[in-house]
Amino acid sequence: MDELAIRDGVTLSLIYVHLAGIHEIQDASRHASIIDVAQKTAGSLLRAQGFEGLVRPTSADDVMVIMKAPAGYVAGTFPRALEVELRRSLDGLAQILPHTHERALAYCVSEETIVIDSLSMVPHRLARLLKATQMRAWGTETVSRMKEGALLNRAISSQAFQFHFQPIVDVRAGSVIAYEALCRGTLPEFRFPDKIFSTAEEFDRVWDLGHVLRNVAGEASSDLHNSAQRGCKMFLNIHPRDIADPSFERQMIDGPIAEHASSIVLELTERAAIVDYRNLRQLLSRLRNRGYRVAIDDLGSGYAGLTALAEIEPEFIKFDMGLVRDLHRRPVKQRLIERISGFANEMNATTISEGVETAEERDALLCCGSTIMQGYFFAKPAPEFVTLRPGDVVG
Repeated sequence: MDELAIRDGVTLSLIYVHLAGIHEIQDASRHASIIDVAQKTAGSLLRAQGFEGLVRPTSADDVMVIMKAPAGYVAGTFPRALEVELRRSLDGLAQILPHTHERALAYCVSEETIVIDSLSMVPHRLARLLKATQMRAWGTETVSRMKEGALLNRAISSQAFQFHFQPIVDVRAGSVIAYEALCRGTLPEFRFPDKIFSTAEEFDRVWDLGHVLRNVAGEASSDLHNSAQRGCKMFLNIHPRDIADPSFERQMIDGPIAEHASSIVLELTERAAIVDYRNLRQLLSRLRNRGYRVAIDDLGSGYAGLTALAEIEPEFIKFDMGLVRDLHRRPVKQRLIERISGFANEMNATTISEGVETAEERDALLCCGSTIMQGYFFAKPAPEFVTLRPGDVVG
């Protein structure tokens, strides 16, 4: 700031250039090129118009200009000229970087001005000015996303997660055989798994989130082992991206969760496609040798198809609730579940029907040969390991 020779009565203008799509570029050299072009464009325009000013990058990978506004300066004049020059410069950059996505070259420019009335307050006033211009340039959607990202960071760093447990029942025996551990956040903004995982995917924190959840699951497995339901298994959801995490296998073998590996079923969710079945099969083989078992989640929905079934050869196959819904009225669904249940028996796998909500669905599943079930008809997820009487299961 000393370069600008600021004194009382000087009008300062802060222009903020938000490079809106820069984070879509993974190539570090291209990333730096866009910032460099934006800085040079702003600097060249300052000199061309004869304005005194400084151009600096920000910690958010944007660019700001601090300018001494000359007498008679009309607010908005420099930002409008800068937008024109940026369009030319970034269009030229797109020719040099032909694989750069158009969205990654998007930008937004905003401006705020202040009159200096106390030199001692300049740093404080500029900080407030920077925040105001950032908020305007980013827009409400970006600000909201940044707040979500900050909240997720806070949740992960403080391990603000717990599990609720939904019973999995053997209807013929009238007993609970397992519990699915369903993630819940203790922060109100991240209460349920859809929000938790979609935000983690958006901000590329799936590995960090998974690491925390497996630590929490280790504690939960110990609680189950020490409870009245100690003979039951615990189904733990695994995001497909977790498989590529270099620390995943180490945590499963050496972490707290490994102590009760023989009671844990790794449930591969269908949030993303599995692309490398060869490495996955090798990993699962090593984990099975440690005592873990494997389930395919939501068969019949999303990515959980017959390819995954054939490649993974799971010990458990979970039918998607879409197949279960109104099963008693849908003969085609009944035949499909009968066929898959028969195939599962041949491969020594157990089928589990999710989302059972009515006695009619339960009875139709029994007729189809599917005896292991899960759903609100039996119990909702709860923080404790709910016990059920035979009458709660078989009616």
